[in-house]
Amino acid sequence: MTKTKKILLSILVLVILAILVWVVVVKIIHNSQNEGSLGKHKCLSKFRVERSINYSGGPEILKLDSFQSFESGAFFGKIKDYKPEQNKQFAAFINQLMQEQKIMTYLHLRADVCFYNQDLLNPENGAGLNYYVEHYYCTNHCQTGKYEIKVDLDANGNFVGYRQNLSED
Repeated sequence: MTKTKKILLSILVLVILAILVWVVVVKIIHNSQNEGSLGKHKCLSKFRVERSINYSGGPEILKLDSFQSFESGAFFGKIKDYKPEQNKQFAAFINQLMQEQKIMTYLHLRADVCFYNQDLLNPENGAGLNYYVEHYYCTNHCQTGKYEIKVDLDANGNFVGYRQNLSED
């Protein structure tokens, strides 16, 4: 093998290695940027709820005075001894209710839940939360459904949540 062929072969190997390194770096960056997102939303928190897995979370974040949930995904309740400074705990409280499956986020198999927005002063001394949900179900074939959950808390500790279906893109 001539010296020129060895140099060309070495350059070719270096180019291929550089391309491979670039591909790996791009994938790592892409995965780290999407780690906290779902759909088009950047998540403040993200979790999965599955039919076969029971959540064994910590103690209740806030105490419930009353709570009612419906198969439609709607729910309402009242926080016991509510104070406006508890707004900062409200999202973690609703997340816990979803993970405990007291608030239904799926119908058949599982759901990925993205908490993406909160307004801690909506309305006065209340709060508003927004979730994006992708739930997985199988009828004749497996599919993904997409919807949002809006949750509003008033100044007296009463909260209500409801689903808003999203059009398929």
